[in-house]
Amino acid sequence: MTSDEAWQKYERLLRWRQARPDTIHSYHVALHSLWTHLDGQGIRWDRLTPDDVETWLQGRCKPGKRNSGLKKASGTRHTYGARVATFYREATLQGWITGRNPLAGWRPPRRPGRRPRAVPVPAIAQLLVVVDPRVRMMVLLGYHQALRVGEIVRLRVEDVALGADPPMLRVDGKGGREEWMELSAALVGPLRVWLATRPTSGPLIPNWRFPAEHLSARYASHMLAVVTRPVIGDSGHALRHTAATQLARLTHDPFVVQRALRHSSVAEQAAYVDVELGAALALLPDPLGDGASR
Repeated sequence: MTSDEAWQKYERLLRWRQARPDTIHSYHVALHSLWTHLDGQGIRWDRLTPDDVETWLQGRCKPGKRNSGLKKASGTRHTYGARVATFYREATLQGWITGRNPLAGWRPPRRPGRRPRAVPVPAIAQLLVVVDPRVRMMVLLGYHQALRVGEIVRLRVEDVALGADPPMLRVDGKGGREEWMELSAALVGPLRVWLATRPTSGPLIPNWRFPAEHLSARYASHMLAVVTRPVIGDSGHALRHTAATQLARLTHDPFVVQRALRHSSVAEQAAYVDVELGAALALLPDPLGDGASR
């Protein structure tokens, strides 16, 4: 069986299991990157060893061979390694590989520790000085309303109710959860100006090529990343993290943060709010100060 045939079988299996399209795409990218590397080393896709995978993940190659290694960040190496390990385990169970799993006992690189996603508020001001007004509006909605990119691109003109008391915004949230939420007062002015340039119905963030259609979340994320990565070193999703962290700092109320992020429980916000540990530790009594003798 060739690697192409193995992929076709696995892709059908993933679709039968109702895997998300982006999940299938990530398997495709990881496996074909590995197999291209193996071809360059003269190794069959089903005769690899854990060392071959490690060589690929670390971007190395054998002397005199074509280098098609990853040379990616640690998070990507973890994801790609996990995809590869899962495929070969499944391929062995399905009988696409004769004998035992060639990667049995191998573990992908560990997932890197979670890094802070919140950014300094002044950095967001730098993001608003952009040429494309759509990106500027997405930055405002990502920060002031704590929306995900997928939620922003699904917004329609009809979803903005500036005449309501208070102004409201209908959000088509994660998992198909529809919700009307109060609009940030900081967005009322910019949205009023923005709506004056838009038709009375249709996508709030226009698709220049196909005006009646929404931007895809993938393309919108790319548009944001082009602007955000040089300034804050992160994707547009950091805007949502920044909003959550600022709300926690200003209100000291986890339930306000929960409602703003539209999480089902307070516990879910733990991954979004960066704890200011340094400021908290600074509150400990100074042993050399006035409290030392107490």
